[in-house]
Amino acid sequence: MLRPGMPGSTCIDTFSGTGAFGFEALSNGAAKVAMIDLETRDLILRNAAKLKVPREKYELLSCDFELGLEKLSKKGFKADFVFADPPYNRGFNTKLLKNRSLSDILNKDSVLVLESHMDEMAATAAVLDGWDVFKEKKYGDAFILLIRKGAANG
Repeated sequence: MLRPGMPGSTCIDTFSGTGAFGFEALSNGAAKVAMIDLETRDLILRNAAKLKVPREKYELLSCDFELGLEKLSKKGFKADFVFADPPYNRGFNTKLLKNRSLSDILNKDSVLVLESHMDEMAATAAVLDGWDVFKEKKYGDAFILLIRKGAANG
């Protein structure tokens, strides 16, 4: 779905886990990926080694997503794509969409790819003011939302 826009892009993989979204972006031509995860640094490093991903292609921030986004924002990092697959039903979608650093990091046409459990959709929809959902896919109990900043926020 996103492959055509990937070559040369910069990406952020929040709640990285194994680093799968970030490594997939790199394999599809992304220039650089920043991965943020509080707990899986060693796993991501092992996966990068297995995949032979050059260290200069990715940045790894071992912290919660809010601090990671703040650090990237302070460095002037700009992302074309942000991937977010937070743990379900813990309020992370709301916190992410309201995060000022995320807004600062996004370019005018950046895409936020947000995975959400159906139980969170009402709470997520309640904080979408200023965001435009331009594509939505349902997979079982999960939704994938493709979102851009609204024109008033760009």
